[in-house]
Amino acid sequence: MSDFPYVKIKNFINGQWREEAGTPVKPLYNPSTGEQIGEVPMSGADACEAAIATAWEAYQTWREVPVAKRVAYIFKLREAMIRNHEKLAQGIAWDQAKHISEARGEVQRVIEILESACGTPSLIQGDILDQISSSISVKVVRQSLGVFGGVAPFNFPALVFGWFIPYAIAAGNTFIFKPSTQSPYFMQLICELFQEIGLPAGVVNVIHGDRSIPGTWYEDPRMAGVCLVGSTPTAKKMAEGCARGAKRSMLLGGAKNMLLVMEDANLDIFVNNFLNSCYGSAGQRCLAGSIVAAVPEIYDTVMERILEASKTVKVGDAFDPDVYMGPLISRAAADNVAKYVDIALAHGNCELILDGRNPVLPEKNKNGFFVGPTIIRDVTPCNPLFTTEVFGPLVATIKVADMDDALWQKMLDTNLTSVFRVSRAAFPMLKEKGGKVINLCSLMSEIARPTVSPYASTKGAVRQFTRALATEWAEHNIQVNGIAPGFIATDMNIPLMEDKDLNDYIMRHTPAKRWGKPAEVASVAAFLAAPAADFVNGQVIFIDGGFIISL
Repeated sequence: MSDFPYVKIKNFINGQWREEAGTPVKPLYNPSTGEQIGEVPMSGADACEAAIATAWEAYQTWREVPVAKRVAYIFKLREAMIRNHEKLAQGIAWDQAKHISEARGEVQRVIEILESACGTPSLIQGDILDQISSSISVKVVRQSLGVFGGVAPFNFPALVFGWFIPYAIAAGNTFIFKPSTQSPYFMQLICELFQEIGLPAGVVNVIHGDRSIPGTWYEDPRMAGVCLVGSTPTAKKMAEGCARGAKRSMLLGGAKNMLLVMEDANLDIFVNNFLNSCYGSAGQRCLAGSIVAAVPEIYDTVMERILEASKTVKVGDAFDPDVYMGPLISRAAADNVAKYVDIALAHGNCELILDGRNPVLPEKNKNGFFVGPTIIRDVTPCNPLFTTEVFGPLVATIKVADMDDALWQKMLDTNLTSVFRVSRAAFPMLKEKGGKVINLCSLMSEIARPTVSPYASTKGAVRQFTRALATEWAEHNIQVNGIAPGFIATDMNIPLMEDKDLNDYIMRHTPAKRWGKPAEVASVAAFLAAPAADFVNGQVIFIDGGFIISL
């Protein structure tokens, strides 16, 4: 481990480090030891305005820079990150306390993302859609949009930067980035690399502070859109703000993830995946498994295996190479895990079979924010632990009768509840200006076949929701329609296309004698979104090559 000095995190605006006199600061802690290692500015309105003004001014020039030259900066950043790989990884392990091996992996992943972003010229090429309607073709031109704002969580300070910024600036946009105040150091190091590679001033700006910063973006006409990776409550609030301000948005909230174990599962493979999913990054990621569901035939065996494996997980300092799992991000996060253990047990009818609330630690880590692997057995669906994202190494287990019992609620949330919530968030903007809503239904909302009852049920509900909403919103000049694709040749459907029996079934019942093309679905969506469809309302259009009419 390198020695890190006490660090004063600074804003990075217009290519320069900026300090605002009188700005309050928040302490920055090393979660492995609990010691204060720095401070973070809690920027106010002046800094926010400076960042927006700078990014907007820079955009006027940056968007005119040839794409090859923009991409050249991305390539330079890639090379700089390769040279500084270990320094960047240690920075993540220092203030976020992700184990050093995982931190190295995160940095490497960003380097790979930068390689992908260098292919942006091919991504921003336009398309020609021939004959989307009688004697009508469409030319799609892709161009930069303006200034984007992005908010990152504490748990992936490097990865979220990679998801947002390289693609945005390669496409000709400029960016304002707000890191988490709990893990800001990685972006300070990246800004140093921006200076090293000569990235033009104002193309990327980094500002630190609380949740009030995105609030300055929603109404500002200079802002084109907002991106977030964070908690579900934060995503909901930002969705409302973006809807009010008619801003484009990409908002990724939290999740409650289930590992389902059927009786034919390879338990050796499952246990390995269980350890990585539930205890990687100390369970502090939205993709972390937090529920293990198993069918009765193997439930007890699965419980024995995960308990045995969990007891082997070594907890300790993020820089210790022999450690599997580091600390949580803060004392509050560790206390939250402990709280939900108590909540789950108070609810009754479950058992704490592994208690990680007081792990054995070296003396130097006694004040760190540690929780070891914790397992509560026989949690029921009505237990708060079953539905709440706790964000820590806390695992609930449940015995399920079959797959439908385990997946029904998740299918409902994914296919139906999400449509309802997005519609509700978008309504204020649509009510003011009018517009189009296009819901994605499915062929399965009309037909039935074995094994897909949860999916078919939820898609049928979306179809009816589309019709009902069309009647409610029509007076506001809002048209609500749906598209119902049949069997479309997408990457996700390749396994189905390669299934001879299923493919033969589809060919027998599809008069067109082929799978549909994604562009054919896009063409119908383009029509429904166009003024030509202003008097089309409450319709669900099937794109199935005649499948339904042949039954």
